[in-house]
Amino acid sequence: KFGTLSRVDESLTAIARDNGLDMKTFGACLASGKFKDAINKEIVEGQVIGSLGTPTWLIGKSTEDGMTETVKISGLLEYSAYKTIIDHLLEQ
Repeated sequence: KFGTLSRVDESLTAIARDNGLDMKTFGACLASGKFKDAINKEIVEGQVIGSLGTPTWLIGKSTEDGMTETVKISGLLEYSAYKTIIDHLLEQ
């Protein structure tokens, strides 16, 4: 966790700089708060599904009764792991 809003801004600014973003445009966007509601919505959704980091994948399928069977994966895996999960879900 970042701790305070100013530390979040500092961290985001460092990431933006490291990735070559136009800092004037980035700073204006950050200061505007334009995407604050969308970001907070994503944070809440992540907390609801128990996401512990990025990326978090939900791989699943709908069942005949309208429910969804999902497998949650946090982090990156080899292609073969994703394929195994998807193949298993498709076989059911």
